[in-house]
Amino acid sequence: MLADAYATGRSFLNRKITGQSLSVGLCYVLLLGVCAGWLLSLGKVSFLLTLGVVAVAVVGSSETCCRLLFACLPFFNVMGADLGGTSMFYLLVFLYVLKATIDGSVAHARERYVALMLVFVFTIYNIGAGLTYAKWLIHLIVPLFVLGTVRLKENFSTYVRLLTVSLAISGFMGLMMMDRGIYLYTFGTVNTGVDITTRFSGLVGDAVVFGQVVALVVGVNAYLMYSGRAYRGAFPITLVLVFFAFLTYSKGALICLGIVGVFALFGFVRKTVRDGLPVRYFIGGLLALAAAYLLATYMLSGSSLFSADALATRLDSSDLLTARREIWNAYFKLWDDTGLPMLFKGIGFDTYLNTTVYGRWHNCHNLYIEAVTLFGWIMAVVMAVALVAHLMKMKQRGAAFFAFMPCILLLISGIILHGFLDFPFFYEWTVALGCLEFAAERAGGRENEKQKEADSAYTGLVKP
Repeated sequence: MLADAYATGRSFLNRKITGQSLSVGLCYVLLLGVCAGWLLSLGKVSFLLTLGVVAVAVVGSSETCCRLLFACLPFFNVMGADLGGTSMFYLLVFLYVLKATIDGSVAHARERYVALMLVFVFTIYNIGAGLTYAKWLIHLIVPLFVLGTVRLKENFSTYVRLLTVSLAISGFMGLMMMDRGIYLYTFGTVNTGVDITTRFSGLVGDAVVFGQVVALVVGVNAYLMYSGRAYRGAFPITLVLVFFAFLTYSKGALICLGIVGVFALFGFVRKTVRDGLPVRYFIGGLLALAAAYLLATYMLSGSSLFSADALATRLDSSDLLTARREIWNAYFKLWDDTGLPMLFKGIGFDTYLNTTVYGRWHNCHNLYIEAVTLFGWIMAVVMAVALVAHLMKMKQRGAAFFAFMPCILLLISGIILHGFLDFPFFYEWTVALGCLEFAAERAGGRENEKQKEADSAYTGLVKP
């Protein structure tokens, strides 16, 4: 045992720090400085440090840029000259696509550019929205040039680790900003009748969207644990994210966490019945239950930021959909008023962003209604068919049912949440669909190994 420990320790000490690891580590230091700058009201210092992150991407490889996309995403709203303003994150997207095109690390690059041009042609009626439309196209570039690549299949767990760690760090920074009364956009509250509790939104700026992002990342980490590809520290960091999700007091986030819990329970029980229960998994399960119990005890102790009364108030509402039905009916009426053009195109981003219900601006609060509103019936149906076809393809390639959970989470939460024009939307789907590709690739690898074993056994029988 001592020899094993010595060998393990020596192998750890002999590990080399690669250029990519050094670049990402440096960027984390710079991002911490960016957040500290905004906490100290030093906006110019924060912006200069953000330019430092961009400089690292400029001198790095396409793989470095891709890793920075995941590492910097939770810091999107603090990477600008103004808090919550236009982010320098867009430059990271351009740098990744440029470098990946030059070094040829993205297969079928020409077809991807053609797909982007087709999207532009069919949505050009949104050009009146100006910068909003341009930003939407830039966000769309990420799934177009990341999904289906070799790097995603090989490094998916690394990308998830970077995203998870960044989400946890940015969450703590968001707590410090909230404590100092610094908010990115607006802030939501829960009035219990006795006290007013502020809803936490991390650095995303919206509690509902933040809760969905956190639940998605928790779900992907649960899959990695299930598949045995989790990184060190995944479980405790995931518990921290669960705590953040509860601080949003978002019913959508709680629904998403419930979906993750059901899949995790079903998946691990099924795996135990099929493969047996290794002792280390049993001990890990006990530790997980103990950690979850301690977290729940802490949250209900009254010494944490969590308020059980605020959560009960949110769940005890006479209208659990919080006026969403009225909002949906308003958009149905808008479809009727628009008439036949809704079949071929949406109302336009600019019109949508200026649509008011009850005297104030509202999103659709429903992903499917929003899809028709923004893109028209034909485009919405085409997107739905393409998604279903892709999911079926992944199933045929052997992706585990657990791996479908992130996509199912986004589709179910889409009943009460919008997203097309929110910056995390395409990145959420990149992670969810990337999880499927990773699972399908692993399934294909296992089949190849089984085939090799069968061929080897056959060769051993026929040869003297």
